[in-house]
Amino acid sequence: MTKDIQRLENVLGVGVSLMIGEHFFSTMLSSPYTTQKLANGEEDRRMVHELLYTSTGISLVVAGITSWYIDEKWPLIFTFILCIFYIVMYELALDGKL
Repeated sequence: MTKDIQRLENVLGVGVSLMIGEHFFSTMLSSPYTTQKLANGEEDRRMVHELLYTSTGISLVVAGITSWYIDEKWPLIFTFILCIFYIVMYELALDGKL
């Protein structure tokens, strides 16, 4: 029973961290496709970078708190992977390579 509760905590910790991380990105930034089409100048690129790194920071802080609370590393690891994915996608969008 205790092992089942630990597994449930791990699954919920990872799921909630990923969901919250994704929400920060989708709230602060438009889609990578829209970014590619509309981000034309240096000011647009600067703003996208600022929002991208703010979303990454907040997502990792929330995942870190979740990892600490349930005493597991997985929420932080999977949220870090999610953030890398978003950073790569938006960098490709800004370079017009989507």
